[in-house]
Amino acid sequence: MEMRTESHRFSRIGKPPLRAEEDVIGDGDNEPGKWAIHESTYWDYLEDIGRVQNDKFEILDRLKLKDEPIVIDLLSGPAAVRSIGKFLRPKPFRGLAVGFHDPRTPEKADRDTREGVTFIAGTLNDPATWEKIDEWLKGDKADFIMTRGAGGLKFLPTNLGFTSQAIEKIWETLNRTDGTTILQIPPAKSLEVNGIPVNRWVQKLSSAGVSNRYISSYESRTDGYVPYGLLRLDRKPGVTLPSPVVLGQNFKKAV
Repeated sequence: MEMRTESHRFSRIGKPPLRAEEDVIGDGDNEPGKWAIHESTYWDYLEDIGRVQNDKFEILDRLKLKDEPIVIDLLSGPAAVRSIGKFLRPKPFRGLAVGFHDPRTPEKADRDTREGVTFIAGTLNDPATWEKIDEWLKGDKADFIMTRGAGGLKFLPTNLGFTSQAIEKIWETLNRTDGTTILQIPPAKSLEVNGIPVNRWVQKLSSAGVSNRYISSYESRTDGYVPYGLLRLDRKPGVTLPSPVVLGQNFKKAV
């Protein structure tokens, strides 16, 4: 387990020449209840999720070893997934992006389809969204699941029930042999205030043999130094994920 606090700073990761274009495909200021989706690439994501990787190519090099890697981005448009697919070419690749709404033009939707990327409009607190993800997987499991929702996190519930169900669902969606997920989450202080004992749960992960890296709080340079947390889980055969629910219930009784 690796814990860090907001005093931790991460040196800027250089971006290689190969990257997808960056678009803004929505305007949250003009669409009530929606959030502007800035089509950041995976190389942009590394400013945040790279903090829990050994180096900027760690995940990509592992995906290269797969016959047909499966990558899912749960809180964004398709650009980050698409940029991973471009890096892996000519290897067959399946990518899925899940976002609140789909403002793509037909031309951009066709481009994504050609490049092996599917987009699902939905929210993670809607069971129908997870059903669509399961249908897309067709019984397969994801090799890498990521989120770097930044401002979009405020549109998701911050409570024990949703957080527990979402993490457990992500865990079940991962490749059971060597799947990895890296999640940008609210900072620990925000989670703890809302009855989610994240620090105690991460300790439980380690004692249960779940490989993890956790940063309780850091300032995101890509989002105006807003504080977030990061959680990385690496799935291995025979390892069971402890549920945050029981700890959360005990936490509520204690307070």
